[in-house]
Amino acid sequence: MKKSTTLRYIISLLILIIFNSCDKDEIINEPPTITLESPIDQFKVQPGSTSVLLEWKGQDDADTNNLLYDLYFGNTVQATPFKTNLTESSFLLENLELGKAYQWKVIVTDGVHKTSSEIRNFSTGNLPTINLTAPANEATLTEFENVFELTWNAQYDDGDLVYDVYFGETLPETPTATNIPQPVYEVSGLSPNATYQWKVVARSGIAEKASETWSFNTAGTTERIIDWAPIDNAVSYNIYMSETPSNYQLIGEEISDTSYTFTNLENDKKYYFRLNIIDSNGNLSGRGTTFDVTFKENERTRLYVGDLMIKTQEEADSIAEKKYTEIIGGIQVSESSNLTHLNAFSNLKFLRGINSQANITIEKNSLLTGPVSFPLLENGRLISIKDNPKITSINFPELKELSELELLGNNQVEGIIMSKLTNLLAISIGKLPNTSIRNDDFIVDAYEANAQELYGHEKLTKIDLPLTGNIEQVRLSHLPALSNLDFLENVTQIIALQVSTCNKLEEVSLQARVGFSVFFFNQNLLKTDLKYWLSARWYGNPNLKSLEGEMVDNLLPGALIISNNDKLENLDGLSFLQKKADIFWIFSNNPSLDNFCGIKDSFDSASSGRLIIKENKYNPTPEEILNGNCSE
Repeated sequence: MKKSTTLRYIISLLILIIFNSCDKDEIINEPPTITLESPIDQFKVQPGSTSVLLEWKGQDDADTNNLLYDLYFGNTVQATPFKTNLTESSFLLENLELGKAYQWKVIVTDGVHKTSSEIRNFSTGNLPTINLTAPANEATLTEFENVFELTWNAQYDDGDLVYDVYFGETLPETPTATNIPQPVYEVSGLSPNATYQWKVVARSGIAEKASETWSFNTAGTTERIIDWAPIDNAVSYNIYMSETPSNYQLIGEEISDTSYTFTNLENDKKYYFRLNIIDSNGNLSGRGTTFDVTFKENERTRLYVGDLMIKTQEEADSIAEKKYTEIIGGIQVSESSNLTHLNAFSNLKFLRGINSQANITIEKNSLLTGPVSFPLLENGRLISIKDNPKITSINFPELKELSELELLGNNQVEGIIMSKLTNLLAISIGKLPNTSIRNDDFIVDAYEANAQELYGHEKLTKIDLPLTGNIEQVRLSHLPALSNLDFLENVTQIIALQVSTCNKLEEVSLQARVGFSVFFFNQNLLKTDLKYWLSARWYGNPNLKSLEGEMVDNLLPGALIISNNDKLENLDGLSFLQKKADIFWIFSNNPSLDNFCGIKDSFDSASSGRLIIKENKYNPTPEEILNGNCSE
């Protein structure tokens, strides 16, 4: 009996083992597998790119299991995942740093088991290399030059480089110059005995690398040079000097050159000079030039006496080499044959009149490109820059004194910078009229309607000119990209204002007293709001709807002309006008104008003979307006 029981126990145990073994085969879950597919190990990202798509393939023995992925990524693989529980088998890395090496791996899980991939490496494109070369770091220059070249070396195998230069006595936050194509940059306006800092950023697309920051010190100077324009019939010159306007002493005799160098003159002291000529017969002539100069401490001075005339690139380059700081005379650059760039005056600080006015004239230079820049000039009388079709900007950032400004027909100019100039007598920007329009009742300056060749400053959007005080004339013509007159917001009086063919202007509101105001052919002008003084004209402004403002000094305009303004419907904005018998009124050819009630209290029967109303939507007689029948 005992033997039978034991046998049954053994048989039951075998059956149980067999059963368990079969059940276990059915529920086995093997760990998932993971294979990295892209990028390959040691992959180098395409130059200029900062994105990489990581791809992998996870596999499980049962399709019913959902696989999740943890991505490990960094300059080295860290213990903590970069991303967890990803369901897709790819991930896009963006905004990677250039010139860096990275590692990555993926761990896959099926909820029970985890499997790690291998670790792979890739790197982003190289950064440029850049090293400053001259002047040496912390060097002190042995001779003073207020213009100096900064140089550096840079290399980049994956593209062309351009450079941004940062330079100043303190390093600026924004670049001093951008997109420099060559590893050299000329700085100007340096002061003696000063310390300057600089660095350069090399760029190619999104790849950029900044250099170290270096510094250098400038030397002091006591050297002063005076050059002068050749004088007719002169073989040589005598030069005289005095500390007063009389009692000149001879300091240089029979000088055959047109230059003289001085040393050891006192600083901040005015000296008087006189040039006399010696002719071909050896006779000393009383003809010559007298001028005065005050030399500043440790400031390099090279003075030119006479008018400078430039017609070729060679002449401009020769003047640039002399680095004039002051000119007693004028500058004329006109109708040049091969002038492409004008860098002759980067050191010029002062311009004074002598036998001629202190004028700058730059006109009709068809090949002159880039900016016209006088970065240090502080004064002048007239600046006239006209008909230079390729210049792109006009920059006089230090200019403080000027009487007249004419900037006409430079159709590629985008900006005008004169950020320290606050006072002017007259300013004209754009293009002067080339014809007149004759009406039965008046004549207006205008442009030929079909003059396709007409240009003013087509691209001008910014006028950095913070004017104040009184101005005799402001003339703005053919400035289709100019959207505001903010540069006039602090002016107190304008005797004559003309705004014509400024098609982006929608509103003109000024606090200045305006004597004569003229608004011609401004396509999008909707409203004017002025302090009127003498007279006003609106002609050919097709969208003008509102005329507003006020009178000053209880003066009524001598003439009020409103003509050819298609959408003007009423004169309500002119109700501020005061009665005065001698006003000259013209309202003509305004096809929507049918309400004259705004002016019914502004004139009386004594002035009705000077009122012309015709070819408007409604044309009341003076008596009808006075009697209140002022609208249709």
